[in-house]
Amino acid sequence: MRTTRPGILKQGMEQTAEERIPQHLLLPITHLKYKLSVSYSCFLLFATIYQAIYTPLITVLLVTSLLTVMEAWNYLPKNALSLPPTHRLEFLEGAVSFAKSTIPPPCR
Repeated sequence: MRTTRPGILKQGMEQTAEERIPQHLLLPITHLKYKLSVSYSCFLLFATIYQAIYTPLITVLLVTSLLTVMEAWNYLPKNALSLPPTHRLEFLEGAVSFAKSTIPPPCR
C-alpha cells in the first residue's frame, strides 16, 4: 500500500484503481468481467447468425408477396371498379376460380 493510514495518501503518490478496490472484491469483479465478455460474445454470435439467416429470408418473402400482388394486378381489368354490381360479382367469381386453380391440392 502507498498510504500511511487508510484513505490518506503519501505526498506525491497517486492511488491506482486496483489500490482503491479492496482485495477481496477483485476476484469477483474479474470473474464478472469474464462472464460478461463471454455473454456478449455469445450474443454477437447469435445476432450474426440471426441476421445471416432471417434477413435474406424476410427479403425473399417480401419480394415474393410483392410479385404475387403485381401478377394479380395484371389480371385485374382496368375498369373493374366501375363495373355494375352484377359484373363485379362475375369478376370476383372468376378471380376466385383463378386463385383456386393456382393453389396446388393439399398433400394427403
